[in-house]
Amino acid sequence: MTPIPIILVIVSSVAFFLAVVLIVIPRRRRLVSFADRDFPQLVRLRNVTTAARVIALVVGLIAVVLMTTVGPIGMGLLLAPAVFAGTQMVATLVADLISRDTARTPGAAGLEVRRVRSYLPRALGGATAITLTVLTGVLIWTTAMGSSDDMGRAGRSFSYSYACDGVCEGSFSPWPGSFYSVPLATGLLLLVTLAVAAVVITVRRPRDASKPEIVRVDDLVRTRSAESVVAALGLGGAASLAAICVLTSRLVVSTVDGVSIDLLIAGWTAVVVGLAAFAMSVWCVVVLMLPGARALHSESDAMHEAATGATP
Repeated sequence: MTPIPIILVIVSSVAFFLAVVLIVIPRRRRLVSFADRDFPQLVRLRNVTTAARVIALVVGLIAVVLMTTVGPIGMGLLLAPAVFAGTQMVATLVADLISRDTARTPGAAGLEVRRVRSYLPRALGGATAITLTVLTGVLIWTTAMGSSDDMGRAGRSFSYSYACDGVCEGSFSPWPGSFYSVPLATGLLLLVTLAVAAVVITVRRPRDASKPEIVRVDDLVRTRSAESVVAALGLGGAASLAAICVLTSRLVVSTVDGVSIDLLIAGWTAVVVGLAAFAMSVWCVVVLMLPGARALHSESDAMHEAATGATP
């Protein structure tokens, strides 16, 4: 076993432990609690979104297993994170469409303005945007550096030259060139489009804004749904970036004496970026499995806590 995989295993284990300690334990999550008998429509809204989340996780895991067996030479495995993320977003979309009118009260209405940014998780959203930006840059570079392999498949191999008695050449594959990067970029573009649609539909779902309790609970549900969509997008991008970096990090172990220093730097950079992407993936998985009620802490929220004695 080469040193790089050993380092990855050790550091990844440490990163996972730290993620659990720093994210899961301190993050106290509120229950979406309310008087069930007084608001049966909110019971249905809560049950539908919860069931959709659980079903999406199960279906997503099954899809990942199936993806490992399809596609040419590892293509399905590389696209598995995007497919898993897509199932989470579709589940959110379906849940919101099914419960579109659940939070409405016949004959009652209220005037309000809801903004998408009010429901998005700032830290996770920012990290997701950075991850996708880095992934875009990495894919552009790996695509430009790719070459055809011994079977003539464009962009699946990396070729390099090094000093010997004259000038020698070497190559290795698989490499995340156009053979892999084009399908992956297409999938991620579809994922971003799906994420935008899911969040917009979630935020625009109608409700009875004249009742503070409905607004409070509905805001919790919307925020959880938006957070799940962002986490799914972040996972799709981060896990894909980690996979790309694993392939690119072979520059460190596949080169020989005399290879240009810039390739070694690129290889070690891929190791560092890959570890960061893995940590981001863990964060997103935690959010998907333990959805938080990072709701707007409004006056109605505070009134509810004071009346029931509930605490965040």
